[in-house]
Amino acid sequence: MFNVDRRPGSPSSIGFQTPASLQDENSSTTGNHAGTRIVPRGSYYGANAHAAGRLKKPSVQNTAARGTPGQSIMVANPLNAEILGRFATGIVNQESVRKFTTACIAGRNSTVKDAHGCVQALTNAGIAADVFIYNALITKLGRNRRPGKAKDLLATMREEGVTPDVVTYSALISACEKAGLADQALQIFDDMRVEGVAPNIFTYSALISACEKAGWAEQALIVFDDMLQHDVAPNVVAFNAVISACEKSGWSEQAFIVFQNMPRYDVRPNFITYSALISACEKGGMEQIFHIPYLLHTMVEDGLLQPSLGYRSDRDTLDFHQHCLLTPSDEKPYVGGVNTAVAKAIFYHHAANGHLSPGTAFIVGQHGSDAVKSTIAQCMRDLGWIPVYGTTLDGLTNHGCLRAQIPGWLYPEFSHV
Repeated sequence: MFNVDRRPGSPSSIGFQTPASLQDENSSTTGNHAGTRIVPRGSYYGANAHAAGRLKKPSVQNTAARGTPGQSIMVANPLNAEILGRFATGIVNQESVRKFTTACIAGRNSTVKDAHGCVQALTNAGIAADVFIYNALITKLGRNRRPGKAKDLLATMREEGVTPDVVTYSALISACEKAGLADQALQIFDDMRVEGVAPNIFTYSALISACEKAGWAEQALIVFDDMLQHDVAPNVVAFNAVISACEKSGWSEQAFIVFQNMPRYDVRPNFITYSALISACEKGGMEQIFHIPYLLHTMVEDGLLQPSLGYRSDRDTLDFHQHCLLTPSDEKPYVGGVNTAVAKAIFYHHAANGHLSPGTAFIVGQHGSDAVKSTIAQCMRDLGWIPVYGTTLDGLTNHGCLRAQIPGWLYPEFSHV
């Protein structure tokens, strides 16, 4: 178990002991140190969602007059109007209507208003919503940052005699996670335990992610240990969340302990895993920084980063765009480019190998928060170079490119920090 010293004090007073299930015989378990998003779905959501996405709204007006679970709004032409018409003529049964309505609600292009309209129309037709419909609606509300409305549906379910299941609670925890309400996520987790509902990997992953977003590394480790104690096999999302939680708290040693045990559960690290570890190393001081070259090398060996690491000697450019750094793969999650710690690691890798000079062009892009641009500019300053913007072939300033200032060249100085 994770044994936590809860006595008041600084973060360094928190004790950590690696559980036996994670402990390696040769690893150290002592030391001081300063909890992907999961959208659970019902069994037939995915199979019918594509159909719901292609369904055209019928021209017949079907406006609900009664209230629906969690909301009371008037919606014309609900997405399930056509199949309800077939139900009215006896072509399909209630179960078919419920399944299609669930798919309509869960559809990627449907809105919260569409979802409520579907349930309203269902109620008007005299068909009661089942647990799958409630779960889809809760998930939709969670995705749209409406955890309060999602929690209200739990009470409505009970009033209507619908028993919440593990998907219901997982969706509620995920809704709280997306809204940054880690304390409420933990409370829902406790409630489901009281109700006798056993959490699954989606429940744990969402809860650990909620702790990670809140910066609660201690609580993330406790939840992770609870998952192992209940024989729930962790996935890469759970590992990434707990590693990121440790990284945010500066617990680099613990981040590596968790990482080193991923093979034990047959979980392969991905780009997000290594990015969090490199960030943890950067915060861990000189002792941990020495791990960064190994991590970059492993990312290349695992096929996550291109061997060139963005550098082209024929053009003397270092390009930090995603397509120049990451290897194409359908298996990798969308990461939106590299974070500042990885960008910094790549910069110093090339500097150490003699690839960079004052004439090197650093392609940092013109979109986003400029975090990578600012990081690379500071790396250039650390080498004694004054970062300036490059120019296009037409002589215009290129804000997506940095170069070192050369005496006599009239580049505008890059001053963002």
